[in-house]
Amino acid sequence: MRILVVEDNKINQMITKKILNKMNLVCDLVDNGEDAVEKVKEVTYDVVLMDIHMPGISGLEATKQIRALDVKRPNDLPIIIIALSAHAMEDYRVIAKNVGMDGFLNKPLDKEQLEKVLLNAFNSL
Repeated sequence: MRILVVEDNKINQMITKKILNKMNLVCDLVDNGEDAVEKVKEVTYDVVLMDIHMPGISGLEATKQIRALDVKRPNDLPIIIIALSAHAMEDYRVIAKNVGMDGFLNKPLDKEQLEKVLLNAFNSL
């Protein structure tokens, strides 16, 4: 499984990477939405963990742009994009879903929640 973590906070990047590495998963890291869109054009990812609030284009806008590219995973299914946000209000979940995100994780990340989301993604490969 190829994972892209899009997170502007370096500490959150390190924590997410550490959790994924403990799960024996490898990830690429970028710190803004523009780089996320470019990286998705270059590399085939199964899952993108996308922070919603970032400088430049937001995770919401980056998701719209990635969906417009219509890139696929190796099994010809769309990339799974999971929102990451410290704002757990239902409004954010609805907005994330409306722009094409497939799930929502609250920050700080909970290892069990992340495992559950990634297991669902893995089962869809």
